[in-house]
Amino acid sequence: MLAHINDHLWPGFGPYIEHAPEGLLEPGTSLELAGIRIDVFATPGHYPHAVSLLLTGPDGSQVLAAGDVLFAGSVGRTDLEGGDWGVLEQSIGLLLREVELDTPVLPGHGPVTTLRHELATNPFLAGLRA
Repeated sequence: MLAHINDHLWPGFGPYIEHAPEGLLEPGTSLELAGIRIDVFATPGHYPHAVSLLLTGPDGSQVLAAGDVLFAGSVGRTDLEGGDWGVLEQSIGLLLREVELDTPVLPGHGPVTTLRHELATNPFLAGLRA
């Protein structure tokens, strides 16, 4: 998709310079960049190849970059090409099991939240509260 990004834009966006990626972030791997550990989680559902990144600083503090998987009070859309509600719900369930619930979540849009807050209040996570 990155190599042909202009073919996937909404009207009014772009054009962008297209290029092939130098590599891919493989789910289940960990990277280190500038002293920050980055754990890669596969979180499809909004988009088939989506990943979320758990960043751990040298002091042990963490933040989850969730992209368009989870928002404050909402989740990523599943009505677009490649979206799948069941898969998205499984991806969020994975994050709830693997990441400390009080970790700040940086969504792709909107305010910062936490997994604990979303689990307790997000209407889209009702099925995961059980």
